[in-house]
Amino acid sequence: MLSDRVLLLDCDELETMEASRNNAISRFIETINCPLIITSRDRRRQRQRPLITFDVHQPTSEEQQLIWQNALGNIAPSFQGHVETLVSHFSLSPTDIQTASLRVKSLAKKIEGPQTALGRVGVPDDIGGVIASLLSEENRWVNAQRIEVSGGQSL
Repeated sequence: MLSDRVLLLDCDELETMEASRNNAISRFIETINCPLIITSRDRRRQRQRPLITFDVHQPTSEEQQLIWQNALGNIAPSFQGHVETLVSHFSLSPTDIQTASLRVKSLAKKIEGPQTALGRVGVPDDIGGVIASLLSEENRWVNAQRIEVSGGQSL
């Protein structure tokens, strides 16, 4: 039935102590009649199928920091050293880091957006006009002033 297909069986979250579930999965693997890719934290020994294994190691601390930075995108600088704390306390896979980052970004939008008079978090284009104006010849006499461009966050 699946002869021209490849099946992906994700066993990463499977508890190795669950004997009945492990036995059911082992029987399924032995009887399925198509190419099979299995993801697992532990090596699975199969008796009847040809087997090729790849060891994929957890990312190093430096790699995890880079993954966090990339996944968080433009909100990464607001974490001011907390990414290093996350990496030192938790050894997460790239998928887990990306999932957590998506949740953080979603929460940041919910928290920060309503705090501004405009109801959203600003983006670089929102302040570009102000910066261009301050750099123009017409504003040459504006000097040593604090001009807040926050979308009304502090109102």
